[in-house]
Amino acid sequence: MVHGKTQQPNFRIFINEFAIRLMVKDLFEEANCEVYRSRFVNCNMILRRNVDQVDVEATLDMLKTNNKTMRLFNVRLDGCQFFDTLHKNLLFNVFVKSLTNAIHGSLNCPVISHFNYTLNNWSLEETDFPNYMPECVFKADLTFLEHDKTILRLQIDGRIKHKN
Repeated sequence: MVHGKTQQPNFRIFINEFAIRLMVKDLFEEANCEVYRSRFVNCNMILRRNVDQVDVEATLDMLKTNNKTMRLFNVRLDGCQFFDTLHKNLLFNVFVKSLTNAIHGSLNCPVISHFNYTLNNWSLEETDFPNYMPECVFKADLTFLEHDKTILRLQIDGRIKHKN
C-alpha cells in the first residue's frame, strides 16, 4: 500500500521482454531469463568467479500514448549497496523492493561463484504504485559494471494498460 491509499489501481502492468546480455561471457557459467503470461519473470545466474565490486547504471523511460518520452530516472550507484539503500525516487524503490522479494540469494558483495542466484515469479505489483499511472510503454535498462567494465546488461520492456 502506497501512501495510505484505499482504492484498487485502475491499470495492469505487463512485461513484454526481460532480456539479458552477457558482455563478459567467460564470467558466467549460466544466465537465463524467461517471461511467462506477460506478468512474471524467472531468471537464474551462476558465476564462474567471485565479483567483489559492482556498479549499476539504471534508466527508466516512459513512452506515453502521445509518443512523448519521459526519463523517470538515470542513476549510477554502488551495486553492492543497491538492495540495501532507500532511494529517493518512489518508482526506483518499488522496483528494488520487488526484486528483493523475488530473489533467492543475497545480492551483497562479493557476488559468489558457483551459487545459483534465482529470480522466482518476479512481477511488478500494481498495488505498490500510486493509484493512477498513465497508460504507456516503458523501458528499463540496467548495466552492471565491474571496475568500469560492462559485464551484464538487462533490458526490461513493458506496458501499463488501463482496465476497462
